[in-house]
Amino acid sequence: MKKGIVASLICVFMIIACSPLAIKADRITPTLFLTTSTVDSTSISSIKIPGVALYLATIDVMTEHLSDLDIRNIRIESAPFLSMNDILAYSKNSYELTLTGEACQKVQQLNVPMNGRPFIVYVGDEPIYSGAFWVSISSQSFDGMVIDTMSGCSDHSTIRIQLGYPEGLSFFKGEDTRSDPRIMQALERAGKLK
Repeated sequence: MKKGIVASLICVFMIIACSPLAIKADRITPTLFLTTSTVDSTSISSIKIPGVALYLATIDVMTEHLSDLDIRNIRIESAPFLSMNDILAYSKNSYELTLTGEACQKVQQLNVPMNGRPFIVYVGDEPIYSGAFWVSISSQSFDGMVIDTMSGCSDHSTIRIQLGYPEGLSFFKGEDTRSDPRIMQALERAGKLK
């Protein structure tokens, strides 16, 4: 729903700004054309939220292929699943995010299949790393960054970004970028790094 509203507002702005009817002799007269339209996530995915944000990958991205993909080319949803407004604090030692109550509810209610739900962590418009939401009842393993939705937010409104599922270096492959300097700097500037 929000995706369609944002797209419509962008379309309205572009029509007002570019309409030949909006320009008359020596003055600009705003002309409003109402339109309803929706766009897919790739059309406006370049519009990113400042700071650290976690975006869900579109449903056509499979977790088993995530490590083989260039994260700059992974299609994402148009709005972040978690943004700086959702993050109260981030522990650089335990990789735990303390979230607002509303954000925790979103995590707990996220529909996560047994093979995971891919996400991309961004700082501004720059993708930093990919991972997947996972459910701890899954019998499938995963070799990337993981947020377990079943154990997250249960006690203290925190979720943890772990290495692999099940957690451990025997399952994780790749580089641990959870402490990427761009993420740390953005969180520190926002006063959320602990």
